[in-house]
Amino acid sequence: MSQLNLQEKYDLLLHIVQESDLSEEDKLKGVKELFPRFDSSAKNDKLLTDYIIETYAHSRSLGLSTKDSAHNAGISTTLLNKSLYGENLSLERFMTLITSELYAQALMKKAQLSNIETKAKGDYRAAIAFLEKIYPEQYGAKVQIEDTSKNEPKYTAIEIARRIAFLLRKAVHDKKPTTIETINKLI
Repeated sequence: MSQLNLQEKYDLLLHIVQESDLSEEDKLKGVKELFPRFDSSAKNDKLLTDYIIETYAHSRSLGLSTKDSAHNAGISTTLLNKSLYGENLSLERFMTLITSELYAQALMKKAQLSNIETKAKGDYRAAIAFLEKIYPEQYGAKVQIEDTSKNEPKYTAIEIARRIAFLLRKAVHDKKPTTIETINKLI
């Protein structure tokens, strides 16, 4: 399990706890295997209130670091870092924190991708650079987009985003209506 990154562990955790038919005992074993520091003592459940988790998640969705988000929520980074690994939290509170973290990251990615799309006539490079830096395994320059046709060359995600942004800018400049069909034809 040590080869999984934290995001993959969170995804597997969600599957084990929310989607599997395992007994409660087996779920706890699975959580403990993924997160050895998880102890379900619930000592910190009262410190990590719903309001603090919501404030933290909102900050994360805006792109703030975990450290800045913790400070914005009014908790120490030590408490947050321990909590992100399930230390001194009940399984229920741990799951609330993890689902909030994953949702916040998805919102942030969505906002940046939307920014690339809507700012096509302006400068979209900042949003692309942000996604490349924060999520290199998904949006890095070396990520290949799967192509089902054998005749087409493979493009990286960033190359496609840049091409779409260029085409949208060109369409706006030429005052042509832009639809998904016209972009697909031009790509």
